[in-house]
Amino acid sequence: IGRYYQALAECDAELVWVHDDMVWTEGAFLHPSWYREYLFPNMKKLFAPLVEAGKKIMFVCDGDYTEFAKDVADCGVTGFWFERFTDLNYMCETFGKTHALIGNGDCRPLTFGTKADVRAEVERCMSVGRNCPGYFMCINGHMPPNIPVENALYYYEVYNELSKR
Repeated sequence: IGRYYQALAECDAELVWVHDDMVWTEGAFLHPSWYREYLFPNMKKLFAPLVEAGKKIMFVCDGDYTEFAKDVADCGVTGFWFERFTDLNYMCETFGKTHALIGNGDCRPLTFGTKADVRAEVERCMSVGRNCPGYFMCINGHMPPNIPVENALYYYEVYNELSKR
């Protein structure tokens, strides 16, 4: 694995995406001390060539990794992509001025809801994220194909309206 990160450090890309589903929907599936003793020190070693090369690192993780976000940032990560389970308020308060933040939108209002539900979900995310220079709302599940076209189009309309800073 170290060779993989070394190769990424040597490539021309300015941004590297790293995906590690280290938690579940409810959060950690191992005791937090295990993560801090084993996972994060190794993650920091793996990311070191990227950090030294000046790469931006976007960390992607499904589930709720709120309790570990600072640990991940300490490994050299400069951005977070997260699902609705990770606390948007915490992420914006803690990293909103220093890191890129992508995500937190729930696909269920788009899939099963009304236009009012879609608007409420976009308003929820944008009311928190709008003041963070690097926040981008994204629907978790990346707009699954069963979202009605009308709701998808309305989502983009409302997002464009509310994303203006």
